[in-house]
Amino acid sequence: MKAGWTKRTLNFKQPAGTSRGVMKTRDIWIITLSDKEKTGIGECAPLPALSLDDFDQIENKLNEMCQDPDLVLDDFTQLEKFPSIRFGLEVAYLDLKNGGSQLYYDSFKPIDINGLIWMGDPGSMMHQVEQKLAEGWKCIKMKIGALEFEKELDILRMIRSRFGRDDLELRVDANGAFSEKDVSEILERLYEFDLPSIEQPIQPGQWDLLSKLCQTSPVPIALDEELIPVVNEYDRIKMLNKVKPQYLVLKPSLLGGFSESEKWIELAQERNIGWWVTSALESNIGLNAIAQWTAKMQPDGFQGLGTGQLFKNNIPSPLKVKSGILSKDDSPIWDEVKQFISAWYSPNDEMMLQTSGSTGRPKSISVKKEWMKNSAQLTGKTLGLKEGDTALLCMPMKYIAGKMIVVRALELGLDLKVVGPSSNPLHNIDELIDFAAMVSLQLENSIDQLEKVKTLIVGGGQVNSKVVEKIQDFSFINDPTSARPYDRGESKRYVFKQMNSPCNRGNNRGSKKMKPGPLVYETYGMTETLTHVAIKPLNGPNKSNVFHALDGVHFEKDDRGCLVIQAPNLNPKPVYSNDIVELIDEKSFRWLGRLDNVINSGGIKIIPEMVEAKLAHAISERRYFIAGLPDNSLGEKVALFVEGDEIEIPFQRLEKYKRPKEIYFIPNFIETESGKINRAETLTLLKKDKNLLFGRCCMAEGWLFVKKNTPLNVV
Repeated sequence: MKAGWTKRTLNFKQPAGTSRGVMKTRDIWIITLSDKEKTGIGECAPLPALSLDDFDQIENKLNEMCQDPDLVLDDFTQLEKFPSIRFGLEVAYLDLKNGGSQLYYDSFKPIDINGLIWMGDPGSMMHQVEQKLAEGWKCIKMKIGALEFEKELDILRMIRSRFGRDDLELRVDANGAFSEKDVSEILERLYEFDLPSIEQPIQPGQWDLLSKLCQTSPVPIALDEELIPVVNEYDRIKMLNKVKPQYLVLKPSLLGGFSESEKWIELAQERNIGWWVTSALESNIGLNAIAQWTAKMQPDGFQGLGTGQLFKNNIPSPLKVKSGILSKDDSPIWDEVKQFISAWYSPNDEMMLQTSGSTGRPKSISVKKEWMKNSAQLTGKTLGLKEGDTALLCMPMKYIAGKMIVVRALELGLDLKVVGPSSNPLHNIDELIDFAAMVSLQLENSIDQLEKVKTLIVGGGQVNSKVVEKIQDFSFINDPTSARPYDRGESKRYVFKQMNSPCNRGNNRGSKKMKPGPLVYETYGMTETLTHVAIKPLNGPNKSNVFHALDGVHFEKDDRGCLVIQAPNLNPKPVYSNDIVELIDEKSFRWLGRLDNVINSGGIKIIPEMVEAKLAHAISERRYFIAGLPDNSLGEKVALFVEGDEIEIPFQRLEKYKRPKEIYFIPNFIETESGKINRAETLTLLKKDKNLLFGRCCMAEGWLFVKKNTPLNVV
């Protein structure tokens, strides 16, 4: 078994205030355990001034653990002084044991959770409250003890004036803010608000005072921080018997893991003490594990598991929160995403990728994670992506395009939204997406919903000229001359709704109404270059008909007329493609077609893609392709294949030698996984089953006419 760790700093969307201070960032350590092809993932997430862990020694202890993880797994007492590491190792081992897709327990049912109101000035706290109430939360927990107490009481009065206890459960958490001198009076004054509990009203370790408060307080007391330093069973029993609290608040990541938390639960149940579970500002890795364990334990009431939305650069996760209910997205693609994330953080510095065949036959290749990180940073720099921006994954995880979306989310701190691969990926999206990547078919099917996207890259093949025409008349959401509306603090979902209200469906530029839409870039790249190394703006002020290299990339042509890519930060070796290009200079080129598809007809080399481009005006709303068929006199003849029923097709714009000698109408083309036409497989299928043809055509005076039920001349 192999162990590893990676440090990550999480950045709060807004400063998080408690009586212990204000946090803007927090550090976590991601722990992995690998065995053969599987990797389990966990998280060490200690909190300063709260955890038992010695922060100065955490990485030394992690290194020690990585030298012999089996030894530590056999005896967890070695980590008694490092409960956060113990939690992370336990979680990683559970994941590895269950297959390595962050499935820690068998099932997950939705969990009722409380909304958290962080300390701040009264105005900001009131804004948080209003937002939570508008979103339909049924339980709110407010941090108290840092402001003037009268102002905190005013906020509580406002809430209770609008919502009674039957409508809204209102909790408070003092984080040990009050002193022996004032705590009794404060508890008396809080009684009027029908609070089910107050968490940790005084600093830990004052068992005599705490025992007295638990007996006399009109507001039930829940112990939170009090539990963290009590690590052996004897002291736990002693504390519970003396203090006799009404509730325990369990933070597994600070208590040493699930097994230790279950020991607390057993002691609590023996004494009729209630309990619930709370996260401790972990990333989504730790939160996901805690949520699964909580669902397994089935506690009563509302749980404190709503912290996953606090960070700008959290780890992608299927967890989602709506109206105070924590659930998860069960889309199958999430299993692949989670497996990839685990592999990404494993100690191996390389990953195996499957090529699509751009430089030859499809094969597996090994690439360094460092190159993939460089690619992600290059995309972020080129497109102006920033931490906290939303990114959409809507392509299969099998190939590099899907994998790199996840890498960009991890490395750039993007908020990843995931939908299963489909031809219409924006159908169920209800918020503004900052960055999305699609294939041409997905773009074509999403034309009427592109107001949901700010910046869109399209790869995997040439974009149809008809589609390019349709994306010209946008008022660009990503126009650098206009401020982003949600930079003022509004949510992207709110902005999306505002943009699509009846009065904002378009705006005037001259006499033409413009619909909101993205800047769209066609990309050029392949697995060997870790996706795109060049982009071609398809609309906007920089629209172009040539591809432009990204920073650090330059191009050459080989003796076949094919593009050679020099991108040392992405691949130290030159990448030789099979793409025929017109090289403008070392930083730009015009793509002409694929060497594999070239037709040699009577000694003249014809590039099918160039013929297809000239036919775009004549074949509307259909898919089609040009291919060569055997011919006794020419060697190969040009043939046109069209999907669907027979139509008349003019081709006067084509030079005589490029005009198809035959045309075939086919009910359905064979597609690749990404929705592109699979030319070779379509032709192979037709060889096997000639009945799939509607008919074939012959040439006459610039038009092609259908002759029904004639055989296909394919050998």
